[in-house]
Amino acid sequence: MRRRQLFPLLVFLGFTALFFWKITLSGQHSLICGQEWGAQFYPQYHFAAYEVQNNHTLPLWDPFSYSGKNFVGDSRIGVFYPWSWFLYLGRLRDMLSVDWVHLWILLSFVFGAWGMYRCARSRGLERMGSVIAGLAFVFAGYASRRAVLEVDAFQGSLWLPVVFLFLSKAFRQPSVRQQLKFTLLAGAAWGMRFLADPSGLDLYIGLTVAFWTLLYLLRPCDAVGRRSALTLFSLLLLAAFLAAAVQLIPAYSYSKMTLRWEGGPFPSGAPVAMDPMKSNSEAEPHSLFSLFFPTGETRDGSDIYFGILPLLLAVYGFVRGKKPDAWRFAALAGFALLVSVSGFVVRGPLLLQFPVVRVGSASAHMLAAFHFGLAMLAGVGAEKLLGELNRGDRRALRKLCRIFGVFVAVTGIVLLGLTLWSVSRPEATVGTTAGYLSRLYYSWLMMLAAWGLLLWRLTRHRSASLFASLILLVMWIDLSAANTTLILPRSAADGKLNYFPKSVYRSGRLMEFVYVLKAEGRWDDEHAVLPPNFQFVHRIRATGGYSTTVPAAYAAFYQREDRVSDQLNVRYQFSRDMVGAPVMIERFSCLPRFQLTRNVKVLPGIHFSDWLEGEAYRPDAVALEPRERDKLPDEVSLLSKQALEVRGQLRVLWENNRRIEMDIENTLPAFLLTSEIYDEGWSAYVDALETPVAKCNGILRGIWLPAGRHRVSFRYLPNGFLQGLTFSSLYWLGLVVALCLFRKRPRMRGQK
Repeated sequence: MRRRQLFPLLVFLGFTALFFWKITLSGQHSLICGQEWGAQFYPQYHFAAYEVQNNHTLPLWDPFSYSGKNFVGDSRIGVFYPWSWFLYLGRLRDMLSVDWVHLWILLSFVFGAWGMYRCARSRGLERMGSVIAGLAFVFAGYASRRAVLEVDAFQGSLWLPVVFLFLSKAFRQPSVRQQLKFTLLAGAAWGMRFLADPSGLDLYIGLTVAFWTLLYLLRPCDAVGRRSALTLFSLLLLAAFLAAAVQLIPAYSYSKMTLRWEGGPFPSGAPVAMDPMKSNSEAEPHSLFSLFFPTGETRDGSDIYFGILPLLLAVYGFVRGKKPDAWRFAALAGFALLVSVSGFVVRGPLLLQFPVVRVGSASAHMLAAFHFGLAMLAGVGAEKLLGELNRGDRRALRKLCRIFGVFVAVTGIVLLGLTLWSVSRPEATVGTTAGYLSRLYYSWLMMLAAWGLLLWRLTRHRSASLFASLILLVMWIDLSAANTTLILPRSAADGKLNYFPKSVYRSGRLMEFVYVLKAEGRWDDEHAVLPPNFQFVHRIRATGGYSTTVPAAYAAFYQREDRVSDQLNVRYQFSRDMVGAPVMIERFSCLPRFQLTRNVKVLPGIHFSDWLEGEAYRPDAVALEPRERDKLPDEVSLLSKQALEVRGQLRVLWENNRRIEMDIENTLPAFLLTSEIYDEGWSAYVDALETPVAKCNGILRGIWLPAGRHRVSFRYLPNGFLQGLTFSSLYWLGLVVALCLFRKRPRMRGQK
């Protein structure tokens, strides 16, 4: 690698190591102490890594939650995201290595900064301005805090600059072949974003790219005309879909059968889908305060913080930047900020008239586009200040320093007044701000530092290297202090609620007991006695879980009485006594996980729940709807009327998440009933011959077996997986062919 390319990479590596000094230097803190990490991301990553390394298969089915469900359709960890495989193939002993997870996240910051750097360079910025743009984008409030709160959204946001990098190149190419090549590359980057964030139903990249294309249509400035720009945008949408089809199609198929639910016991009555009008993932108007004072304690309140100095550089870059796209990035940042607070700006009266304006339940993700636009402007401003300042530049900088100096002075006076008031009248309402005063003063000191640095630039003329170093230093102090507050001690010594996986899933007395009995039936933990998603780490079949969605049919089925628990093979139920201590109840009426029976009932005109709660119910009975009965041989109706006991042996030879191999010997033809959810993706083979899988007892699955000894195999492929895999494979193959055929040939010497 050339030295000019190596320099920014070294800067990104060094800045990342210093930014996360709590992890790289102390080793006593962790990025994954938050609830989302401890309750969802880490267990799911652990499950995927275990299946890949120990069972040598893709994690497509989750056998440990809700009596089984589609893991690809529900997971937020990106099963098909190539960069996630860095974790899947990492060190795995009793648990997934936390240090390996940290390395994965820190390298993601470096790669994200590099992508932003290349995007800035493609827009004409010089090396140092592009470096500052890359650092400002990934270490601002959105990306750095999402890495702790929602790592899937963080990984997805890193692909935004790459999409713009290739799309901008496509707009500048006079050759149709080159336009096609770079549009396909932009679609691949957009597809990677979805693979990284499978649950991201927000379309923030779509809104961002659509708005950018609209700005281009208003004022074209490259080789592509308006009609060609619309054509390339349409091709980009198609390319993005094809690139992510392997994840998108199965997730869409699964989502039609689910309700949005995020862990905990089911409420009384059937749960309903989460109202998209009520979301905890929106920026709020008062969060604009966090542009200068990152004191928000809410989930998204501080994501808007961009850094004092980068924000000033962005303002100066917008005012004095000569780059042709400066106004476009400013408009993009303003549009993204408007959408991010759409719960109060777009929704409301406008939504009553136009429901289609609904942006989704994750409008705060548009802050990634907001920071992207500001980062590009910050790079432009830094580049202007690093060069020679003409008279107009000095005039603009002097005006900026004057206005910001007044703001700093007024802020200092207000902070001093709040301090005196809180000391003299602690019972007053203003006294409640006392807990924030230390952080407010710290932000004020950062304002002073940024203001002093700009004033120093007015008096110094030939100190570009020193000025650039000071910019990096002030950015590191400011952003690391504001955006690393969620990196907690592993031991939770600070008194905050800590979900560090090594602590949450430590094998205490209760966990040791669970581990000993894990093979004996399913576990019901309605009162959240055990840690969320403990079943992924300890590989225990459970009736609940903490996930994005829950199968709708299962949610309704689960809320019945004890007969449902029998059907689901629930042997252990955890609850709490009057003082909150955990209590375990062992149930002996539960049915086996796999059982052979000849008691097959067809329920024409009768709902299964009515039969389940009626007097005709029998524990060994298999209840079928007429259309499911049609899948079975005609002999089923005759043989099931013979009240004969089925004798035989059933042994599970081996199993992983998507395949179960059994050896069964039954003296009479019988129905094999399982206690796991029916899914269209399951297929069954008896002695290597495919046999129909019937949906029985409401939501369960089973097959018909002839008499004799058989090798029975259950295999799973998600519905739509093969179609998605075909589309994605053809797309990526076509992309490779396009890169080979449409590469630019170097000009021969003397050739015009």
